[in-house]
Amino acid sequence: TPAPANCAADGATGCVAVTNFPAVDKVTNLAAGNLAKIHSTVTVGGVVGTMASCSADGGLGCMSVAGFPAADTTGAAAKVLTGQILAGVSGTATPAPANCAADGATGCVAVTNFPAVDKVTNITGNAAKIRSTVTIAGVTGTLADCSTDGAAGCVVVGPTYAAAITAGAGAKIITGQTVAGVSGSATAAPANCAADGATGCVAVTNFPAVDKVTNLAAGNLAKIHSTVTVGGAVGTMASCSADGGLSCMSVAGFPAANTTGAAAKILTGQTLAGVAGTASITPGNCSTDNQTNCVATTANPAIILANVTAGIVKSGSIIAGVTGAYPNSTYPLTVGDGYVDLDFATFNAKIKSVTNFGWFDRNGTRYSTTGSANITASQIQSGVSIFGTTGTFGANCTGDGQTSCLTTSTYKSADTTSFTTWDLRVGKTVAGVAGSIDFFKGTANLTLFNRTTGTGASASTSVADFYDNIDDYNNGGALPTDIPTGWSSSGTIFLRDSLSDTGVGGGTASNGICDGTEPCVYKDRITNLLWSKADTTYRDWETAITYCASLNYGGYTSGWRLPTERELMHSYIDGIWAQKTPLNLTATVYYWTSTTWTVNATVAYAGGYGIGTMSTNYAKTNNTAVYTECVH
Repeated sequence: TPAPANCAADGATGCVAVTNFPAVDKVTNLAAGNLAKIHSTVTVGGVVGTMASCSADGGLGCMSVAGFPAADTTGAAAKVLTGQILAGVSGTATPAPANCAADGATGCVAVTNFPAVDKVTNITGNAAKIRSTVTIAGVTGTLADCSTDGAAGCVVVGPTYAAAITAGAGAKIITGQTVAGVSGSATAAPANCAADGATGCVAVTNFPAVDKVTNLAAGNLAKIHSTVTVGGAVGTMASCSADGGLSCMSVAGFPAANTTGAAAKILTGQTLAGVAGTASITPGNCSTDNQTNCVATTANPAIILANVTAGIVKSGSIIAGVTGAYPNSTYPLTVGDGYVDLDFATFNAKIKSVTNFGWFDRNGTRYSTTGSANITASQIQSGVSIFGTTGTFGANCTGDGQTSCLTTSTYKSADTTSFTTWDLRVGKTVAGVAGSIDFFKGTANLTLFNRTTGTGASASTSVADFYDNIDDYNNGGALPTDIPTGWSSSGTIFLRDSLSDTGVGGGTASNGICDGTEPCVYKDRITNLLWSKADTTYRDWETAITYCASLNYGGYTSGWRLPTERELMHSYIDGIWAQKTPLNLTATVYYWTSTTWTVNATVAYAGGYGIGTMSTNYAKTNNTAVYTECVH
């Protein structure tokens, strides 16, 4: 008889008992007398226990729960107050009086803060009973701490030497051990079982006791596989190794088979699980086109031959023996619109005209569109042909700033909005933008300095030369009216900063000058540095640094600092002196720079705008001679 299925439900029968569902001795272990020992919420082997949860004081034959735990009634009466009942036991204990709350009180329970004290009788005469570390009413005790096991007449100091009730203690102590001077007589519990079939050990969850006599008798070993040992007994059931094998364990090559009605599922002439087949043999699957006497499949389905003609089969294909001829002139593609087909002969013309035309893609989807009349020679780069049209547009660029031409490696495109004339030097042109920066030519005053005669003169000419530079100090920085052609005026290098041109204080906003009391900031367009209006307060060097670092001026809330030596000199070269009035500059006072004199670190450079000089005459601690101007 084939092995039944594994048990998978409590109380199941006719199945093979497994680890999670072992067999249970229902007759012996679950007889009516034992059900009263199993809780009513538990079902074992299909039998429901009848034991209720304890719900009354002193209840018996019930399962103790949180509200009604088991109680040891032996000697319990003396532990329960007179007039009270606990676990069905009437109490005999006398209630304790209230705690003492006053020194010398009587008829009360002495507590930590108010112990009863009889100094004459109980203290002085009983000093040997008071711990040697304690003094009461001036009397120091002489009772020593216990220091040996079982010692008497000493103070227990646990946990090493704790007090112990020796009555009956021997039965609680393991044989061979001594506690509080009492020798033990208790038998030690054996170790937990840790091996299959082990004995003389405590059965645990992973190694429970097994009924070897009943459940592992010889008759049951044949139901346990030979690779399994249970309780030290080895099973004798072999793996199935022959068709139709019985009383063996089904395996991958020999699984269990449901023989009921199996004959009709097995081919005639074949035997499976010991059952001879009676089913007719099925023809093989069709594997080629136009094949007959085979089973139609997804790849080779049955087809109505009369419906297959050359006019519906793709040219080059064969279906059910019919060679296709579609599409061709006899069998053209079906067109459901009025668009002219796109063909090879007229392709270029249709692409470049506004005429509608249509075509099919490889999936048979019909599309239509209109060509573009913009595909002309004038729209195509010179030398390039598109759809049969050769371009005539865009010869290579050959000059700076040229437009409507093709850029080359020499003439590249430039974003002229990203720079101005003040980003380029005079004499340089980029993308048609002529530069304005002139680093070497200053302003001129022909009235005062022009040399038309004499040694080194410009040969009887009134054209300005290098000798005509203005004396900034003595001429007050006034802008000349006769700037030579091609030369830059320092007045155009410094530009009123628009962010500070707010009109605050009565001035006019965005007028390009400093008027009223609005903040005055000028930008040097060569260096891109912003210069603040000079402060006419004398400060030492460190205070000047702090002043600029904390300056909130002209719309710039941070970023101000002292200029370096070179920055201040460069501003003079670029012509900042021409803005001396709006920037409140004076020729008779020097201005701090952030640069320290390397010869003497206690001195910092100070610059003079009037004649463009640097001085090392001022110690950093000087606060009576130097002004401050900040740069951003």
